[in-house]
Amino acid sequence: MEVYNYKEIMRQFYTHIADLVSNMPQVLEEIKSQEAYFKGLGISETERHNLVFDWYIFDYKSEVLSKTLLEYLLEKGNLDEKLKSIYRRFKEGVFSIFEVKALRIGKEMIACDLATGKEYGIKDTTLTRQVSKGQCGFLRVLPFEDYYILTGTGYFFPPEASHFIKLFFMDA
Repeated sequence: MEVYNYKEIMRQFYTHIADLVSNMPQVLEEIKSQEAYFKGLGISETERHNLVFDWYIFDYKSEVLSKTLLEYLLEKGNLDEKLKSIYRRFKEGVFSIFEVKALRIGKEMIACDLATGKEYGIKDTTLTRQVSKGQCGFLRVLPFEDYYILTGTGYFFPPEASHFIKLFFMDA
């Protein structure tokens, strides 16, 4: 596998998820009802939808499915063993507040999970063009081969807020 083929893998992943969800109106209703909890965040409707969908895929145990959407996909999806193996590792993903420690714009970054202190080598061609070293934000990192990737849903705080965010984690 090439280093940056994760984009194609993620495109396939979200296509499989969309195919599943589009045939389950009860799941679509459940996702829509969960969005109400996020209305007070002061983010755009698109960002809110993406955040809820990300949460629903990886974390939320659906009442309709009795499991997360990722678990349901692994169990019921029409996937070959290679994709199942890749997607199964996604269950080890982490959603947290990260600080960008090092950055190669358009290529990769090293980000530190402020809750655990663990550093992750993350390949990314898009977000790395929009953030700066020292900046903090919410990210979901997923294991992929011998590095990590992002789900595409990241919310960075303004650079001037990073100092206060790090202080909060030092006091916790």
